[in-house]
Amino acid sequence: MGFWVPLIVLVLCWTINPFLKKRAAVSLSSNEYLLFNTMIVMILIVLYAVYLFCRKKIVWQHYTKIKGVQIVYALVAGITTVISSLMLIHLILGNSVGKLIPHIQPIVIVLTVLVGWAFFHEKFHWKQGLGVLLIAGGLVAMNV
Repeated sequence: MGFWVPLIVLVLCWTINPFLKKRAAVSLSSNEYLLFNTMIVMILIVLYAVYLFCRKKIVWQHYTKIKGVQIVYALVAGITTVISSLMLIHLILGNSVGKLIPHIQPIVIVLTVLVGWAFFHEKFHWKQGLGVLLIAGGLVAMNV
C-alpha cells in the first residue's frame, strides 16, 4: 500500500472525525459520548478481529511473547487515549471545531518532536528544529 495512501486516509479521518463527534454528541455529555463511542468502536474491532481470524492473519503465538514492559506501555497508551478522547469531546462540544483543531495540532507537532527527541532518543535534524520554530511562530500568530 506504500506510504501515501495510508497517510492520506489517516489525515482525512483525523480531519473529519471531530466534526462527526460533535454532531453525534449533541444530546450527550462528554462522559456519555465517550462510552457510546467506545461501544461502537469495540463492536467494530470485534468484527475486524473475526475477519482477521477467519483470514488467518493473526498469529496467536505472538501474544505469548509480550513482555511486562510492553503491557505497561500499552496500558499507559490506553490511559492517555481515554483521557485525550474525553478532553477532545469536552472541547469540541463547547467550541468551534474549525478553530479548535488548528490550535491543537501545531502544539501536538511541536511536543511530539521534542518528546521523541528528549525521552525516546529519536533523531532530530536541524530542519525539524526549523519546522518546530515555524509552527510555534504560526501558532502565536494565529492566537494574536
